[in-house]
Amino acid sequence: MYEDRLTDTASTRVVRTAEFDLLRSLTQEPGSEGRLIAVLGEPGSGKTHLLSALVRERQWTALPATVYRCSSGDRERAMNAIRKLLWRARRAGEREEGDRPVIGLARRRHRPDRELVVIEDAHLADDQTIGELVGIAGGDPAPLVDVVVSLRPRQTPDRLAEAVSVTAAFGRTVRIELGPLDDEQMLAMSPVPAPYELRHRSGGNPFNLRALQALEHSARSGGDGALAPYEFAVMSEVRDLALAERYALHAAAILRSRFDADLLAEVAELDPLVASAALRRLVRRDLVRVEPIGTLFSIRDEVFGTLLRQMIDPCWAALAHQRALHRLSARGQAGTQIGFHLVSSLSRARASELAQIVDASQEIMETDVSECVSWLTPVLGEAPASTEIGARARLALSTAFGRLGRMAESRDLLFVVHESGAAVDPAALAEQVAFVSVVEGVLSQDVQTSGSRAASAACSAPAGSPGWSTSRSP
Repeated sequence: MYEDRLTDTASTRVVRTAEFDLLRSLTQEPGSEGRLIAVLGEPGSGKTHLLSALVRERQWTALPATVYRCSSGDRERAMNAIRKLLWRARRAGEREEGDRPVIGLARRRHRPDRELVVIEDAHLADDQTIGELVGIAGGDPAPLVDVVVSLRPRQTPDRLAEAVSVTAAFGRTVRIELGPLDDEQMLAMSPVPAPYELRHRSGGNPFNLRALQALEHSARSGGDGALAPYEFAVMSEVRDLALAERYALHAAAILRSRFDADLLAEVAELDPLVASAALRRLVRRDLVRVEPIGTLFSIRDEVFGTLLRQMIDPCWAALAHQRALHRLSARGQAGTQIGFHLVSSLSRARASELAQIVDASQEIMETDVSECVSWLTPVLGEAPASTEIGARARLALSTAFGRLGRMAESRDLLFVVHESGAAVDPAALAEQVAFVSVVEGVLSQDVQTSGSRAASAACSAPAGSPGWSTSRSP
């Protein structure tokens, strides 16, 4: 299965080899004094994956790592829980030492000089734990264990962020930043190589890339098994939101980008003051981000918003799209800004709205061809190929499929338009046929054949021409 190959094989593969080697060397350095090692990265950048690889390797030594994951709902102070885990690990180690035979493989296990403590999502820790981490960063007191913490820069408390930055400058603390993956690393992530378009949309974020692959597979197969791990990750992150915050977040996912607090309040059906307060809390949680223009906001990223919309009640979402559509239309927004809401609206679209969707999709085709496909696909179910708007939608979708390299689907749509007898401009149809032929020729690296087919298509007449047979063979 696709999802098995995508998750199982990729789950243990480390593509951030430089960062992993640095972590391993730092925690294996000789000496009795430890240090704080901060691994920073955006959500989904691979912090947990990297630290899991370190913990897996450490488990074969005489001093396995002690791991703790912080949560905003923790009832116990994180550092107290960590001390308990360390105490249990030491007691277990002492018992193992006493029972160990004189000769055996266990005797030859490597014993690092220091214990290793891994604290995931340390930005969610309580104030006391944050204070202790600040002290460890400054060497007051000097830790006897290596403490590796994962942090999200936008959520890290200011005093911890400052302590890490200052002490890293003097060599006391090590700061490892996980930036976007390069193209080679993204290709190495999975035995199912992601196409360029998905790699580009992911922005080099490992979680986003895998989620986009799963979304594409789900759309093609009609099943949602591949999406489950990614939806669960999003659900885990938002599970402790208050009711008003949840409605505000859902409205933000519907609006996606460049919305203000008033629009959010109307779409979420919240009092403006309540919506504003919820929005501030969502920004602090890095679920919603502030645009460079300070009065506008956006959902954290495209993939997070898409996964979130998968989990929203569909009836509420459809009505929210209608509220967004009415409000944006009243503000005189362009078709590109309301096309998404037109497509997602529960009500059956009118012919004028279908035309708006097609026009808007053609406008965004240059910048976001995947979005263009998602807008045009529902139009095909509303407008038969024999109608003017149905033919336009299919020709536009054929172009979009051609840009994505989905040539069989692109070619099939052209035949559907031709055979429908719709009143289509023959020159426009011939131009589209030529485009598909050229792209197919380039993809097959047969430039000569491509040129002859394109020329033949460009000179072909409308229906009845020898170039248009009922056979779909090239």
